[in-house]
Order: sequence, then structure tokens, then C-alpha cells
Amino acid sequence: MSTPLLGVSLMDRDHETLDRLFARASETEDAGLPDALEAIATELGAHFAREEALMTEARVPILLCHLELHAQLLREVEKMRDVISSLDTDTARQMVRVILPGLVANHVATADTASASFLR
Repeated sequence: MSTPLLGVSLMDRDHETLDRLFARASETEDAGLPDALEAIATELGAHFAREEALMTEARVPILLCHLELHAQLLREVEKMRDVISSLDTDTARQMVRVILPGLVANHVATADTASASFLR
């Protein structure tokens, strides 16, 4: 995943960190996928907290909608964390290397892009 720059330093830095974690996960052996997901989940939660503080301070008008999208994405990640160890390796690999990066990329392309327009 290569996230486009949004012109908001905090968001761009955090998205770059997530990009690196996703790249690392794509090279991870099957046995390491749960740990890769855990690292991504931890960083994603921290990123959302930083982003939410920035948007709250700036009084971004679409804040409540954006907060709900964060909560939905974190719920999806939590479901992934709950099931990853019980999945066959192909499904686990697909989840960590394709599905989750796709969900995050979609979030960046939609909600983050809209919110960034109020933060620049």
C-alpha cells in the first residue's frame, strides 16, 4: 500500500508508518502473521487517537462521522485479531496482506481526504 500524501503532517507521517507495517507484513512468514496484525492494530489505534485529537482541536465539521468510521474500522480489526489464529494460512495471509490494507486505503481515500481539506 502506498498512501497518497494529504498535506497534513501528522496524517502523512502516520500513514507512512502504516505503509511500512503493511509492507513488512507482506514479507512476513505465515507464523508471524498474528504478530504483524497485532503491530498494525496497535499503530492504527494510536494513529486514530492522534488524528482524532487533531480534528477535535481544529473543529473539523465532519468529525463525528469520521470518529464513527474509525470505530467501525477498529471493530473490524478486532474481529480479525479474534479469528486469525483459527484461520488457514492462505486466509490469514489474505486478511493481513490484502483485506486490511484495502480497508485502510479506502479510509484514507475517503474520510481522511475529506477531513484533510479542513486541516490544511
